[in-house]
Amino acid sequence: MVSQIAARDGAVANALDTSGTFEGRRNHPPLLSYIIELNNRIFGDGPFGARIFSIVFGSLTCLVVAIAVAALLPPVPIRLPAAITAGWLLCVLPVHLYVSRTANWDAVYGFFATSSLLCMASYALHGSTHRLYAAPLFGALAFLTCELGLSLLPAAGFVVLMDAVRMPRSRAALRWARIILFVGALFMLLWPAGFLKLDLGRTLLDRWRDSASEPRNLPWYMFYTELFQQSPAFTLCMVLGIAVTLLVPVTRSDLRTKFSSRVLVAALPFWIYAATAFVLSLKERLVYVHHIVDMFPPLVIAVCMELAARVSALGGTAKRWALGIGTAAVALSAIAAFNPDPEVVGPQEHPGFLGVSEALRDYPGARVYCYDTIVLGFYLPQASIEGGPTRFWTPDDVARAKRGRYDFVVFDRAKLDKDYPHAEQLVGALAPEYRLKWVIEHRRTKEPVAWVLAPGP
Repeated sequence: MVSQIAARDGAVANALDTSGTFEGRRNHPPLLSYIIELNNRIFGDGPFGARIFSIVFGSLTCLVVAIAVAALLPPVPIRLPAAITAGWLLCVLPVHLYVSRTANWDAVYGFFATSSLLCMASYALHGSTHRLYAAPLFGALAFLTCELGLSLLPAAGFVVLMDAVRMPRSRAALRWARIILFVGALFMLLWPAGFLKLDLGRTLLDRWRDSASEPRNLPWYMFYTELFQQSPAFTLCMVLGIAVTLLVPVTRSDLRTKFSSRVLVAALPFWIYAATAFVLSLKERLVYVHHIVDMFPPLVIAVCMELAARVSALGGTAKRWALGIGTAAVALSAIAAFNPDPEVVGPQEHPGFLGVSEALRDYPGARVYCYDTIVLGFYLPQASIEGGPTRFWTPDDVARAKRGRYDFVVFDRAKLDKDYPHAEQLVGALAPEYRLKWVIEHRRTKEPVAWVLAPGP
C-alpha cells in the first residue's frame, strides 16, 4: 500500500531524491516503485488496475515453479504430472492468491527470486555461461524489488562452491569477479541512491537491528499456524516432502542412488533458500508474512522434485498412489483457495488496519493520531491522519498526542517499544486525556492487535 501511494509521486525520486518525495519507500530498493508507476500509467490506479502488475507476476511465479520441476527433474514418466502439480499447488495457495492481488512486493519479488534460484540450479547441473549470468541478473532484480533478496546469498554460495570443486580456482575466481562487476553495474544503474546516499546501508542496518537487537513483538509461529489452518492439504504435502528428503540417508541404498545425485544438486539451492527464509522468520523482530510467503515457491519446487524422484525409484504402484495423492492435494488446496474471508494472511491484519477502519467508518472527518499515517490513511481516506516522527511510541509522541486533543488515538502492537513494551502501559500514559474505547482483535486468532482510544470524560 505504501509503495502504491509513493509511486504516484514520480518514479525517479526514489533513486535521486533529496526532497523526501518518496519518503514512504526511500529506504527500500526502488524497482517496485518503478513497476507500480508504469502499471498505473498504463492501467490506472483504481482498485483493479493498480493490482494488474501483481496478478501478472504472481501468475508468472506459478509458471516458473512448473517449469523448474519439469526442467530439473531427470527424464522420468512422472516428471510432467509433478510439474503441473507444483504449479497448481502454488496457484491455489490462499496466501499466494492474496499477495498476487495486492500492491506490494511479494509477487514481483517471488518471480525474480524463484527465477534466480532456477538459474542457479540449472547452472549447478549444466555449467552453461548464460545460466550463470541469468542467475545474478534475476537475483539483482529481486534485491532491487526488496532487500529480502539478500536471502539468495546462501544459495549463491552453494553454486560458488560447486564451481570451486569442478574447475580451477583461478578460473572460478575470475568468473565470479565478472559476475560481481555485472551486478554492481546493475545496482548503480537502477538504484544510484543505494550507493550515493547510503540508503542501502541504512536499509540493511535496519534489517540487522530488527533481527539481532530488538525484542520480538509477535510469536514466530503465528503466521505458520494461520497458514496451516487455511490450507492443511498444502501444509501436509510440504511436511511430507521435507520428511522424505530428510529420511533419504537412512532408507534403502537404491533409493539413495537412483536419481539422487542430480535431484539433490538441483534441489539444494531451493532448500537452502527456504531454510534461510525460515531462519529469518524466526529471527526478525517484526514477523513479516513476506518471509514466509517468499519461501513457498522454492519450497514447492524442492518438495515436488524430491517426491517425484523417490516415487520414480519405487515403481508403478507408488506412481499411481502419488498421482492420486497429488490430485487430492491440489483439489483440497483449491477448495481452501475459495476461503470466504477474502483477506487471508496479510500485513494489515496483524496491525489491525482493517479492524480500525471498520471501527472508525462511522466517523468521517475524524482527527486520528497514529504512527502509520500513510498506510492507515489508505484505510481511512476521509479521516485526517497525523503522527509523530519516530518509528515507535515515545514519551514525546504521547505528549504530542495529548496536546493535540485528537478524536482518536490508534496504536498497534507492532509499534510498542522499550518505552512502552505493553499496551496497558501506553494506555495509562495517554490517560486521563484519552481512555480506551476499542480493542481490535485478529479475526482468526482473536488476539488483540490494535487499540483505539478516544478523549476521556
